[in-house]
Amino acid sequence: MPEVKALAENAQVTVIQANEANGMRASIYVQPNDGGALQTYAIQFLQEAPQIERLSLEVENADALKEDQTVGIKVLAHYQDGTQAVLKADKVTFSTSGEGDVAVRKGMLELHKPGQVTLKAQFEGAEGQIDLNIQANTENKVVQAIRPVSVVTGLNQEPSLPDTVTVEYDKGFPKVHKVTWQAVAKEDLAKYHSFDVLGKVEGIENKAHAKVSVEGIIAVEEVTTTTPVSEAPQLPESIRTYHSNRQVSSAKVTWDAIDPSQYATEGSFTVIGHVEGTQLPTKLHVRVSAQTETGANISDQWTGSELPLAFASDSNPSDSVANVNDKLISYNDQPANRWTNWNRTSEASVGILFGDSGILSKRSVDNLNVAFHEDHGVGALSLMSSNTM
Repeated sequence: MPEVKALAENAQVTVIQANEANGMRASIYVQPNDGGALQTYAIQFLQEAPQIERLSLEVENADALKEDQTVGIKVLAHYQDGTQAVLKADKVTFSTSGEGDVAVRKGMLELHKPGQVTLKAQFEGAEGQIDLNIQANTENKVVQAIRPVSVVTGLNQEPSLPDTVTVEYDKGFPKVHKVTWQAVAKEDLAKYHSFDVLGKVEGIENKAHAKVSVEGIIAVEEVTTTTPVSEAPQLPESIRTYHSNRQVSSAKVTWDAIDPSQYATEGSFTVIGHVEGTQLPTKLHVRVSAQTETGANISDQWTGSELPLAFASDSNPSDSVANVNDKLISYNDQPANRWTNWNRTSEASVGILFGDSGILSKRSVDNLNVAFHEDHGVGALSLMSSNTM
C-alpha cells in the first residue's frame, strides 16, 4: 500500500495510513496552531485486478510425443499476485516455429509433423512457449486420396497453381506434400473451358489433379436512351456483363465524351463505352427527340404522408412554408397563398424534400418552375421562372 505524507504551515498534521482494515482509505487531520477548526481530508485507494505477467504451457506426455498423436494441452496464466489460472485454449492465440508442426484444435494438441517445434501462446499481451520434440510415426500408411485443386484463370493468363497438396492416409493426420505441376499449353488458355493438370507429388507415386477453369466476360450489354433536343443524355454508370460460366453480373463503364452538337437537333448517335474488366466495348444508342411530354410534378403534396415535405430556415407565421407545395399558385393576395420570411431575417432558404407516395427517394428532375410574389414595400421580381437543371 502506498505511504501517504502530508505537511502544512502553522498547523499540526496527523496521517492515518490506508490498510485493508479501514478499506484502503487514508485520513489526514490538520489542526491549525491558532486554534481554528480541525480540517479532515481522505484519500481512497482502489485495488486493481492483478495483471497477467506470463503464460506457461503444459503438454501431456511431453517427453514421449509421436507424430499423428493427439494429446492434452494446458495454458496457465501467472498473475502479479502469485495466483494462477487455467485459460481456455480457444481463447489463446498459438503460433509455431521449427521443423515439426502441431495444431491446437478443440482444446487438444495435434502432432502433425515430426521434429523440433516451438509452440508459442499469447493472451492479453502476455506470452509463453514450450519446446517439443516429436518422434516420427514409423507405421506403414497407405495413401487414400489427394485432395483436388481448383483454380480459376483468365483468357491467355497462366494459372496460379499451389506449391503443395494435402494427402490423406488410412491412419494419422493428412499431410502436406510439395507438388510439381506439368506445363500448361498456351492453346489450353486461349479459349473459355475447363481442363485438368497433373502434378507429381513429392514422396508418393499418386498423381495430383488440378482443375483449371478459364473464365471471363464473353459479352456486354448495349443500352438505349432518349433525350430532348439540347439536353445531354443520361449515361448509365454500369451495364450487364455475360460470363463464360453462365453468370450475369455488372461492371462499371466509362463513356467517350459527347459533343453538344450531337444532341442539338433531332436525330440519333452512338456513344462508345469502355467496360471495366474486359476489352469488349459497349454502346449507348441515343435518340434525340423534339417530342417531349410533361411529367408529374414531384413537388405536389401527397395527402397521405408528410412527403414531399417543404422546409425553410425561417417563416413568417402568416405565410406557412406548407404553401410552397400545396398545388395552389397565386400571384396576388386573392388568395394570399405564399411562403415568406417577412419581417424576420434578411436572408432565408426554402426547399422541398421529395418523396414517392410517402417514401423518401432519389428523383430525376429536368425542369424547375419557381413563382415569385411581389409584396408591399419589397422590390422582388414578380415573374414565373422556368429553368433547366
